[in-house]
Amino acid sequence: MRLLARSRMARLHPLPGVQQFALDSRDEDTSNEVASLRYASACKLAGVTSTFVLKLNAAGSAVLFGTYLAGSGSDFGSPIALYDTGNIYVAGETSCDHFSGTPGAYREACQYYGAFVVKYSPDYKVLFFTYIASVNDLTGLAVDSAGNSYLTGPADWRSDLKVTSDAVKGRPIRAEGADAWVAKLDPTGAHLLYGTFFGGSNDESSAAIAVNLDGSICT
Repeated sequence: MRLLARSRMARLHPLPGVQQFALDSRDEDTSNEVASLRYASACKLAGVTSTFVLKLNAAGSAVLFGTYLAGSGSDFGSPIALYDTGNIYVAGETSCDHFSGTPGAYREACQYYGAFVVKYSPDYKVLFFTYIASVNDLTGLAVDSAGNSYLTGPADWRSDLKVTSDAVKGRPIRAEGADAWVAKLDPTGAHLLYGTFFGGSNDESSAAIAVNLDGSICT
């Protein structure tokens, strides 16, 4: 795994409460108007905050898909990515209260507060929901041509992100403050393929991530 470079990138400033959006290249059939709730209990938003995913047709005149990702605590969705086949990837953070991963996921539960990623099929079924690790923030998500997902953000010495043998750096020590982290998941969400921290003796972060055609990562 090659981590090419790290640079300071400007954060986008979306509308209040809306963290991220993505566009596909297809004109959707506006006759198929769907406004359904999946992977949530009939819109019982008992938590402090909840993540939602909404898909509109190309004209913006019809809802094709809508869902909440909600536990009983605080849940925040941030990056979203679309795969060529129509799969939707959504990542974020949650306080883990009554919010369990799908069976066979890399991590089906977290202890306190964790980053997660969920993958939907083109017909909006949940293919997997998994936790990644306890981190300070999750700020970037990318998907490669094979369907592997890449995530990034900042984390400090309290993070439990698994560091793989080919990592750039291990978990930061307490005196170093926060480092940036990168994780790579396989297309099924069952295996962590790569995990690393990177940074120096001061605080570092990562605001976005991208994957080149040769598999190298830019963040």
